[in-house]
Amino acid sequence: MEEKTETQKAHPQDEEHREFERTLALIKPNATSKSKCIYSLIKKQGLLILKRRRTYLKPEQVRNFFLQSLDEEENKYYRIYREMLEEESAGSSGKTIPDIRIDSIENTVENSNMEEYVDFMTSGPVELLIVAGRGAVSRWLDLMGPEDPKLARALKPDSIRPN
Repeated sequence: MEEKTETQKAHPQDEEHREFERTLALIKPNATSKSKCIYSLIKKQGLLILKRRRTYLKPEQVRNFFLQSLDEEENKYYRIYREMLEEESAGSSGKTIPDIRIDSIENTVENSNMEEYVDFMTSGPVELLIVAGRGAVSRWLDLMGPEDPKLARALKPDSIRPN
């Protein structure tokens, strides 16, 4: 029997060692015309499409999605502050809350960027997919490729984004 190296033990590459996962995949309005091609790429990657739905998103859904997708660590303190404000207004907090304005917080979301994203995401239908398989999250991220389509064309030409 062949003995595994330390690298193989620490990072098992075999399919049977990967966890079965599910993830939400969203095909944006500018790519829904290519959804059949995307389904094919997903299946070639060895992933399953458990469920799919074509729908139109409401602006408030897009705003919530946009805000939730921001880096958790950067926004952690603002969320804590907001929770403290809610406790204070409910009268359940004995602490004095410092007055912090949104414009004094670094890395805030530019409202115009969010509204451009809202306009784009509500401009047409989107496809919502539940994608599943062993290592589905990392495989889906790999299949999408880099966020910048130019970079995706150069580094991962077979991924979804450059096409």
